[in-house]
Amino acid sequence: MEDRSRHTFDTWPTDLLIDYAIKIHHRGIRTRGPLTLELLGRVKAERPLVLSQVEQLFAASLEALDAHLFKEENVLFPYIEELHEAASNRQAAAPMHCGTVLNPIHVMMADHAEELQRQATIAALLDDYNEPEGCSNDYKRLMHELREFALDLQEHTHIENDLIFPQAVEMESKWVNGCNGGHCCG
Repeated sequence: MEDRSRHTFDTWPTDLLIDYAIKIHHRGIRTRGPLTLELLGRVKAERPLVLSQVEQLFAASLEALDAHLFKEENVLFPYIEELHEAASNRQAAAPMHCGTVLNPIHVMMADHAEELQRQATIAALLDDYNEPEGCSNDYKRLMHELREFALDLQEHTHIENDLIFPQAVEMESKWVNGCNGGHCCG
C-alpha cells in the first residue's frame, strides 16, 4: 500500500509504530467510530435507502474492528514488543504460543482486507463521499467523518501490513528461529 502519510513511518522503530497504531488508530476507531455511527443515524432520513445500507456496513465494521483491535492489543502486539525487546538486547526470544507470529499476522491481514473492502463499498455507495446538492451541514460533516475514517484505516493497515508485520517476521526469524540454545548469532 502506498504511504500517503506526512510521517516517515519506515524510519520508526517497531515499538513506536505499535504505540502510534494503538494510541492514534485504535483510540480513534473507538472514539470517532461510535460518534460517526450516531451521526449516521441522525442524518439517514436525508437519503434513507443509501444511508441505511451505509449504517449497517459501518456498524458491522465497528463490531469487527473491536474484536480485531482486542486481538492486536492482547495477543499480537505484546509478542511483537517482546521480539523487539529481544532484538534490542540481542537476546533470544521465546517462540509464540501459537507457533509463529505469522499465524496471527495472517488473521490480522485478512481482517484488514475485509475492512478496507467494506470501506470501499461505503465510499461507492456514497459516490466517493460527494455531497448531494442541498444536503444539511450534518450530512456534510458525515461525509467528512466517513472519508477520514477510511483514510485512517488505510494508514493503520499500511503501518501494520507493510511495516510492523514484516519487522516482526524478521525479528522472529533472527531472534527465535535463528537462535541456538539461547546463543544468538545475530
